Amino acid sequence: MAEGSTDKGVTLMHKANSFDIAQKVGVAQSTVSRALRGEKCVSEATRQRIIEAARELNYVMDRNASNMRLRTTATIALVVIYREDESVASISAFHHLLIGRIAEAAAERGYNILISFQNTAENLYGQYQDSRMADGLIVIGTTLNQPAWSYFSTIAAEGNAVARWGGRDDGAAWLMCDNLGGAALATEHLITRGCKRIAFVGPTTPDQPQFHERYAGFCNTMARHNLAPVQVPTISAANRDQHGYDSVVDLITRAEPFDGLFAASDTIAIGALRALYDHGRHAPHDVAVVGFDNIPAAKSYAPSLSSVEPDYLQAGKLLVQNVCDQIAGAQTATEPATTRVPVRLIIRESSK
Repeated sequence: MAEGSTDKGVTLMHKANSFDIAQKVGVAQSTVSRALRGEKCVSEATRQRIIEAARELNYVMDRNASNMRLRTTATIALVVIYREDESVASISAFHHLLIGRIAEAAAERGYNILISFQNTAENLYGQYQDSRMADGLIVIGTTLNQPAWSYFSTIAAEGNAVARWGGRDDGAAWLMCDNLGGAALATEHLITRGCKRIAFVGPTTPDQPQFHERYAGFCNTMARHNLAPVQVPTISAANRDQHGYDSVVDLITRAEPFDGLFAASDTIAIGALRALYDHGRHAPHDVAVVGFDNIPAAKSYAPSLSSVEPDYLQAGKLLVQNVCDQIAGAQTATEPATTRVPVRLIIRESSK
């Protein structure tokens, strides 16, 4: 048991509790509880006295008991969706970065994160609130697993607190980075550098909304400069890296002239850079290349990759804010929050 001493010099032979703190400070036990919960009705001076007394008495708050009284689990569930035909190892570096920022933002609000990786109908689970495992749910992951997104849209429609990153606009609260703006930044940079024959490398179909928007932003910017995009055929590849590699090989094989590449993601861009190197071309001297996401590999690759970076810190905060607002009853699934996270262009060797 933890021991501590009262102001009267009496040694506690039991685990310190809120009544001991109240006696030491000279306030009511209810004031101690409110102060330790961070309620604003307690003055800052009194709160600091209570915190100091708790420290001196080695007091440890029983969060389970506190949560039961407040009818909260102090937990947010985070579901990461991946493709049905892939393993957990296939989850992108982008989503790993986002996971970290979500956990950080949740901790700042006093929430734990319960992470689950889900891909098939057999392992889809979203009843975290009904089972009292979590107070709300954040969903992120690949947009290619439509059955999973549909399932979690149903969870949201049932009145649960659900926030998501990306996905389709079907009634759930969602957030996404400024894909159109990011694509414009990348394309403008390539044009300013002197590129005239620029290709977009990556998926362009609406079933992957983030890439579809980046392609639209690229095409709009090219049109404003009266430039025609270099056409890249539809590629079916095992992964993003291979998609980038095969796209560039196709351009070279067809003798299609190009001096710039805007890739839908950094992983695609890295595959494109490999193909350029394997075929005797180099970035940025022969072809300038810009990616999207600014994953850690972008900085360490040779040449280092220019990339559009979403504000991951704000993304994490907004997702947690979104779900906390729903938990507090500030919004419902019928009133989705649609928010765009800002981006910035980081210029490195591949496009200097």
